[in-house]
Amino acid sequence: MDVLPPMNDLMDLNFTRCSIPELPKYQFKNVPKLNWLTLIASSLEVLSNETFEGLSLLKYLSLQNNLIKILPERVFTPLSNLYSLNLNNNNISTLSNDIFLRNSNLKEIGLRGNPLKIVSLEFPIWTYNTIISLDLSNCEELRDLRLSIRVTDLSLETSGVESLQLTGSIDKIVHKNSKVTRADLSGTNFTQSFVKVLCDLPSLEWLDLSNSSKNADDSFFELYRSISYNFTPLRFLNLSRNQLNNLPRRLSLFGANLTTLDLSRNLLDDTSLENLFDLDTPHKHEGNFPNLRFLNMARNKLEKIPQRFPLFGPNLTILNLSDNLLVEVSLESLAEAQNLQRLYLGGNRLISFDYLSICETLKNLNRLTLYENTFNATFTGNMTKYFGDKGFLLITRKPKTRNRTRMERKSSEELGFYKKKN
Repeated sequence: MDVLPPMNDLMDLNFTRCSIPELPKYQFKNVPKLNWLTLIASSLEVLSNETFEGLSLLKYLSLQNNLIKILPERVFTPLSNLYSLNLNNNNISTLSNDIFLRNSNLKEIGLRGNPLKIVSLEFPIWTYNTIISLDLSNCEELRDLRLSIRVTDLSLETSGVESLQLTGSIDKIVHKNSKVTRADLSGTNFTQSFVKVLCDLPSLEWLDLSNSSKNADDSFFELYRSISYNFTPLRFLNLSRNQLNNLPRRLSLFGANLTTLDLSRNLLDDTSLENLFDLDTPHKHEGNFPNLRFLNMARNKLEKIPQRFPLFGPNLTILNLSDNLLVEVSLESLAEAQNLQRLYLGGNRLISFDYLSICETLKNLNRLTLYENTFNATFTGNMTKYFGDKGFLLITRKPKTRNRTRMERKSSEELGFYKKKN
């Protein structure tokens, strides 16, 4: 198609079912007031970085149902006022992560039905850009989605997305037939409840909601009797850094497959633990954590642990209670954790510790951290000798800051919330 002749007052241009395989440089330089450009089902394949040069007033661009495979990195840069972009049903397999970095007014993006493999998009943070709608439905080959924006409506209907990483905020996820199994929503702000997030992603196995309650109170994480829940696939759950004073009262309804739970760096105290389960929850559902193996409750405000605490179940392997205010840890509290191997109790206020009974009962225990407590020298010496004779790893000295950071990261890796470096 040739460069359009001068039409200074033209605001709306529509091409439908034409044969326009290419839009060359400066195609629309003579129609500077164009507000709406539609080019649908016209066999379009090729665009250039300068195709839309001069269209700074364009707000609506529809290129759906064409044959576009490649989008040049700066193709949309001239469109500073672009509000809505429709690229549905093309052959686009890759997107530059900064392709929309200059489109500070962009609110609607349609990418439905493209053979995308990975989508990792950055947006102009200085504008606090809010994407009202992002449509990735029917992108069956898409596996990995990473967004750093505020999303009002994210459509993953019948997409192939398995891993979702979102930094910003989100209102609604349309998930019909969604395959999302892993969601990293750390630091994300929500206008809906924690329950709604879960219900929007029914296939989740791994969920990180750490540092996600900046605009929410404890009710954000609550589970309500009026809603029917089925979280059977969920295995990993991170609720750390949320300033939680209370735990979700029906935490046990997450199902029998939960293996990893991180509740560290909150404001949980003894009352929080005692009120963990709602009195109206049927008894058969309480304490149903048969597969919970890794539990992190470090850096809270716990002074003691209730006896026969439901989270300390028969398959618990690693328990981190460091940096609390614990003055005692009784055998009764840990009696059900017969498979416990590692116990972190550093940075508390323990005066004594019944290590003889605990080690005699918890026969699989092989690592114990007790630095920064208030044991006297004689008690510490006796305990150190006892564990040394058994070839048991006992840590009674606080690691240096660098080493401690490594320990915390290693603990997090064990908890399954970070990938180990190769």
